[in-house]
Amino acid sequence: MTIKRSLLGARRAVLVPCLVLFAALVASAPARAQVGARIGEEAITLPVPAPGYSPAPDSNAQLTALLESFVTPANRRLASFLADGDLADAMRGNLHQMPRHFEAQTMRSVETQTVSTADFRKLQPIIDRQLQQQTVAIRDEVNRSFGNANATLTEANGASTAISVESMEPMPVHEQSDHSLQVSMRTAYLRRISGQVDRFTVVASMGIVNVKGKVLFLYAYGGADDLQWTRDHLRTWVASTLAANDSASSGSTLTSSPVANRATASGESDANPGRLLGKVIAGVLLLGLFAGIVVMIRR
Repeated sequence: MTIKRSLLGARRAVLVPCLVLFAALVASAPARAQVGARIGEEAITLPVPAPGYSPAPDSNAQLTALLESFVTPANRRLASFLADGDLADAMRGNLHQMPRHFEAQTMRSVETQTVSTADFRKLQPIIDRQLQQQTVAIRDEVNRSFGNANATLTEANGASTAISVESMEPMPVHEQSDHSLQVSMRTAYLRRISGQVDRFTVVASMGIVNVKGKVLFLYAYGGADDLQWTRDHLRTWVASTLAANDSASSGSTLTSSPVANRATASGESDANPGRLLGKVIAGVLLLGLFAGIVVMIRR
């Protein structure tokens, strides 16, 4: 009995200092950075999506102009996250290829709407279906809207630059929950710089997320071989964003918006606001997936 008590006391003597040391290390570990944003009346917290990435500050006019030039007019950029080394280069004016990056955006026309968990579930199959149906039309719209982005790239390159979409491969929804829906797309681009032509491919994974009843778009972009990388990091980012905003509550019901009374592409009025909203969200989602080539600046 005396031996057992001695052993137990020895274990406690070792364990207690270890626990104290562990607690001290946890307490002293720096918290991952977060970005605050607003969607409508709600304050949203955006965690940094991955270790080694930081939010791009608005203090660098050239970088901000470049980031904004690839945001579709239907969306509003909330935050951009670049790898720390790439961001340091960009802040010094050295803008180069940085294929892996992250974007958080929202859709301007629905910022004032509130979507409950139940309504979000109803939107999911609509968005999934529309992703497949709208792809070609969205590709053409992206090419028409590249004028501003090409002008920004021309200035950054110091040479005439033009980028256009050649082909795209939309993929089915690969993950969904009560609060998110995640899809991926592979897009091939044609790039002309001072008359020289080359091609490159961008893979993007995107989550449409219901955060505090608001529509949030989270994008993870990568190069041709980065499909799994974008999916893995997007999944983690979606989960950390929902946790940071405590989005487990159901929220309010879906409210009507001005787009609800517009005619559809076929000319028929859509009496279901949720159905038309699903179409609008799908279209804007695709625009973001296509347009996320901001860091494909130079060969």
